[in-house]
Amino acid sequence: MKKCLFAFAAILLTSFVSNAQIRFGANAGANFTNLMGKDVESDPQPGFYIGAHCAIPLTEKLNLIPALRFSAEGAKEDFLGTTFHLNTSFINIPVLLNYQTGKLFFEVGPQVGLLISAKMKVDGDSEDVKEEFNSMNFSAAAGAGYMITNNIGVNLRLNIGLVNIEKESDETISMSGLQLGVLYTFGSAKEKK
Repeated sequence: MKKCLFAFAAILLTSFVSNAQIRFGANAGANFTNLMGKDVESDPQPGFYIGAHCAIPLTEKLNLIPALRFSAEGAKEDFLGTTFHLNTSFINIPVLLNYQTGKLFFEVGPQVGLLISAKMKVDGDSEDVKEEFNSMNFSAAAGAGYMITNNIGVNLRLNIGLVNIEKESDETISMSGLQLGVLYTFGSAKEKK
C-alpha cells in the first residue's frame, strides 16, 4: 500500500512539475545562530550561508522552494572569563512553501541539516567535537521577503531547531537561528498581484 501511494505521489508530482515553469537561483546571507535549551546560556554567533534553490509553481501565487545550502553556524559562551566558540558546518536542505503577493512573499516549511563538522575553539586552540553531536538536525523555518525586481530579492527567516543536537545531553539542546539574505532567481517570471 505504501509503495502504491508513493508511486501515485511520484507520478502526480512528475506530471505536475513537467507542466510547471521551474526557475533556478542562488542565495547567500548571514546566519545568527545559537544553542537553545532550558539551562543553556550561550550567545548568538554570526556565520554565513550560500546555496542554490529552485522555484516550482504550484498555483499563480504559491511555489514550492527546495534548496541546498552550505551553512556555517554555531554559538559562543563566556564561562569564568573564557569564551568558548562552537563552530559547526551543515548542509541544509529546506523545502518551503512560498506565497507571493505583489513583491512581498512569505515562506514556511521544514529543514533538514546534515552535520559536516563541529569544532570548539577556546583561547586560539581548536578541538574537533563532531562525535559529540548528532549527524542530523531538523528544524522548522518561517520567514518573509521582498522582491526588489523579478529576479532579485531579500529575505529574513527564522529556523527553530526541533531535535536534540548533542548526543550525551540530559536535556534537549537545539540549534536555532535567524537568517538575513539575498537571492537571485534566473529567468523571468510574471509579477504576482
